[in-house]
Formats: sequence, C-alpha cells, structure tokens
Amino acid sequence: MTAAEPNLFEFAWALGDPGLLSSTGKTSKVTLTAPDIAPGDWTIQPILRGPDGVKPVKSVAATASAMAVTAPIDAAITDPTGDLWTEATTRNARFSPHIVAPGQTVTIPVVITPHGAPGTVVSGTVYVSAVSFNQRTLDNFFLTGTYPTTSDVAAFRYIYTIKG
Repeated sequence: MTAAEPNLFEFAWALGDPGLLSSTGKTSKVTLTAPDIAPGDWTIQPILRGPDGVKPVKSVAATASAMAVTAPIDAAITDPTGDLWTEATTRNARFSPHIVAPGQTVTIPVVITPHGAPGTVVSGTVYVSAVSFNQRTLDNFFLTGTYPTTSDVAAFRYIYTIKG
C-alpha cells in the first residue's frame, strides 16, 4: 500500500484467519506464501502509523494493489459447465454449473485436447469444485451483493503420451 503518510495495513481472509500485519512506511508490504491459501475474499484494512491521542487521525488517500500467483487453468481441458474463474477473468467465457441435490448423481463429460509433439508425456489434474453464491457474505466489511465461494471436492490425476 502506498500513501502520503507512514502507514501499515492488515491483510486478512474475510472469514477468519490468517490475518497478517504489513511492514510500516509510506510504502508498506506483506507477503503470504503457503502451499494452500484459504479461497475466497480477502480484505485490506489500512491504518495510519503513529499515536492518535485525543485528536482523530487525518484522512489520507492510499493506493493498494495485490498479486496472486496460482496454478494456471489448463486450457487443454473443456467441459460443458465452463469454469467460474475463467468466466471471472475472460471476456465471453461461460459458466453454467450443474445443480446437484443431496443424493443425486451427475455425470460431467470432460474432453482433454492434447497439445505437443508426438511422444510427449502430459499429466495434470481435473478438479471438481462445489460453488456457492452467498448473498451479502461480507456485510461486516460494508460490501454488499452476491459473492461466489468454491471448494475443490474431488481431484482426478491423468497422464497420457501424445501419439504420432
């Protein structure tokens, strides 16, 4: 976060821990690296550094940015449901999930289109995710609307060799 005055901020998962406190300065930073990071919405709570005393702190404009490095979505895999995160980041992408009631079974056909030279060994994972659209999930943070959350419920490894 960058501001005209020394600052710090808390970077936190909206629904609980972890919560991380940044460095302090006109440019403050925090890094989170882990094999698994809680999915969903994260918040940034800016704080001006210094004692408040009896006077309220002055307002200061700040700019925040974030970067996430994740595993890429495998473009070789297609299915009729599409992908929530591709729809969120790609114009004209579609997402039409299956609604599965308790005890119900649904079959989702998946197509893997090989890309590469003959003899190339390709491997990966097909994930099945549960998606919930939660109305007004983040009222505590003054955000309104419907927010998607997802959880991977199954993972299927695949491996094949491209034939010539």
